[in-house]
Amino acid sequence: MTQGEPDWIGLPEYDPLGDPAFMLIPPVEQYASRYVFLTPIGYNNDYVDVAIPIGYTGTILLDGAAPSISSGWFAIPGGTHQGARFNVEPGSHLIEADTSFMVQMCAFDLNWASYATVAGQNLLRINAIFDATKYCLETPVPTGTSTTYRIVLRQTGGEPSTGVMIADTLPTGFTYRSTPPPTVELFGSAFRSFIVEPLDGDTHFMFGRFGMFEGDSIVITFSCDIAPGVNGIFDNGITVSDVDGNIFTTHGGTLGPEDDCEVTLCDAMPAWVNCPYPCGEFTSCEDQSIQYIISDTTGTRIDTTRIYFTLDSGTGPGYISEMTHPFNVVNYCFTPICDSVLVTLTGFTFPEGATVTFSLDSAFAMDSCKTVY
Repeated sequence: MTQGEPDWIGLPEYDPLGDPAFMLIPPVEQYASRYVFLTPIGYNNDYVDVAIPIGYTGTILLDGAAPSISSGWFAIPGGTHQGARFNVEPGSHLIEADTSFMVQMCAFDLNWASYATVAGQNLLRINAIFDATKYCLETPVPTGTSTTYRIVLRQTGGEPSTGVMIADTLPTGFTYRSTPPPTVELFGSAFRSFIVEPLDGDTHFMFGRFGMFEGDSIVITFSCDIAPGVNGIFDNGITVSDVDGNIFTTHGGTLGPEDDCEVTLCDAMPAWVNCPYPCGEFTSCEDQSIQYIISDTTGTRIDTTRIYFTLDSGTGPGYISEMTHPFNVVNYCFTPICDSVLVTLTGFTFPEGATVTFSLDSAFAMDSCKTVY
């Protein structure tokens, strides 16, 4: 930016020597050790300003010789660099040193004429560059169940990053679950500098702070519950940030349908009690059995290891079966894909006069669709 109206900044109108100029200063990571630049003609006062680390001032060469210093070396406040101004003539120039440093070009003349700019800079990738993916390990899943998410974060370029935070906001109806425990895997030189453990029921959380180098990866795997009635395709993103202010947001998945999480509504599996065998009626005869028929109308295989009953003998608290039973359970599949099952319960004895109640509580299909009876 240049200004051609001197009174705009309070300069007297009778002093037309130069005018304001504005330049962007490159970060120290982009300083170079060698610059080729051109000083334009038409100005009576041509200079270059340099900023170089302390201890290297004697290594600077301008066009192969020690420069003519017009200002003397001075310490730049708040840093480890020194500065100076050199006189230059119009034309092309080469300035170099034994370390990286900054070079500014400037000139001014009568009639409010001036310019200011940097002589150049490197164009290195200095900010950390991330690539992140979040996807479901189990999909589709029935509503009212759970799924497992995996986050993969890679640093694909830039300087080493510190204070890296991975923030996740789950879709509506999803909540964090701490069992099974989440896993945090670090690859390469990645490290975890601060640990944060999300709590059950959290919908927005992070796992602490990390440090990474180019080529490193972090893999986080965790589970979450899905509320009953939630259904649809979910493709929520994550946000990655570091102490340098770099922010990377996936704004949803980056792989397309491959990283979507699909939640489906379940069709209830009908069930009924079969005619009692062999007694012909429900009695306490020692050979009495209880039979249920369960059918999945969608043609999905029934999970015969997850059919749950309640048995109440009337003489104590009811027994809720959980994978093991105080009686014999025999499952017979009516079809090759086992989408229709005959469940037979036998081998129980009760005190004389007991009133016994059997209840079919719930059953699962192999896709984890649950029917509660």
